[in-house]
Amino acid sequence: MSKKARKKKRKVRNRRGKGSSRSKGTSPRSANQSPGFDYGLQPRVMSIGDPGFLDLWNKAGCVAMCYTVMPQIGVRNDVPVAAMAFTKFESAERLFDLVKSWMKPPCDESALDISFVSDCDKSTYSVRMGPNPQQLLRRTFGEGADADYSPLTVAGFVLQTFPLSEYFQHFRQIAAGKEILVCPVRARNNMGKVDNRSFAVPMAVSQINHRAGFFKRDIRFLDKASLKSGTLDYLASEISVDGGPASGKRPEPPIPTPQEVLRQRTRQLRRFFPVTVARLPYNESFASATEGLRNRYAEWQIVQAACNLYARANWPEFGRSQNVDMLAIYQELRHHAQKATECAPLTYPYKAEELEHQIGLDIEYLHSYVCGGMGEDPESELRSKGYL
Repeated sequence: MSKKARKKKRKVRNRRGKGSSRSKGTSPRSANQSPGFDYGLQPRVMSIGDPGFLDLWNKAGCVAMCYTVMPQIGVRNDVPVAAMAFTKFESAERLFDLVKSWMKPPCDESALDISFVSDCDKSTYSVRMGPNPQQLLRRTFGEGADADYSPLTVAGFVLQTFPLSEYFQHFRQIAAGKEILVCPVRARNNMGKVDNRSFAVPMAVSQINHRAGFFKRDIRFLDKASLKSGTLDYLASEISVDGGPASGKRPEPPIPTPQEVLRQRTRQLRRFFPVTVARLPYNESFASATEGLRNRYAEWQIVQAACNLYARANWPEFGRSQNVDMLAIYQELRHHAQKATECAPLTYPYKAEELEHQIGLDIEYLHSYVCGGMGEDPESELRSKGYL
């Protein structure tokens, strides 16, 4: 870029409002509120787990795990059963009703993660249970959200530790990889009053109400020694809290490579703006406005900026100028397909200054996402990393 062009670009940036620039160290997800946007990136969104899950778990009072095998449940034969014994059974039933509601379409049984992690050094095993981040995102934003968004998930999971008994070890051998019935049962006898001991308790078949529980095939049985550092299961296994809830935060997703960003951008622009992209070359104002831009910016930068301006004009209810909520517009684009008869892309009045201004905003958005918003010259840094 020439010195003259850089000077002009700085002037354009200086005309932006107070809310346009972001201070160093700003979280990348704040770029969602930016008037800039890059379709090569999956927007980072915050998904919050249901707070009622932890509340009901605490009220229910889980004091023991019970394992058995049911000869037959409906058409299922030899069904492994992992029953959780609760002192407050009514709260336990409400807890299970809640997690079963997560499994309704568009989600399934994977909406709830359950892991059993054995720690041979301490002769204990832990049960971790909480919402699955991808399906939590799907429940929040609808079908296809796991492909359109990159979640920063904060959800509560419960963690409880029990002695590593021969009952559990035998159950693991027969149940791993199979469909397991997980259900609540009433705590009885001296359950919860004898610490660090495992014992057999006679239980009638009628005491196991499979309708109160759910069948799950993807329960994981893990060994702490084999867990990778930094994973959620590893972090959970390091929490030495018996019976209490733990707040789990999913590690931030990795930064996409320049090649991945390019592929995603090409795919999404074709998906959201097929008519706009096809008709831009025939828009006289666009042709005139881009004459002086093509020697300074890549074609995709100009086209993306044109699409963003057009989208902003289509949804003015999401703000104007520096207060545009591009994430809200992105959500609308996911559910609205352009019609082949749409003529507005031919007549939309593009201006060179507005296009260059939007390109600058899009650059800032991309820089905030892949570089954390740090650095004095976002464009040069992105170019050095191969994103421009």
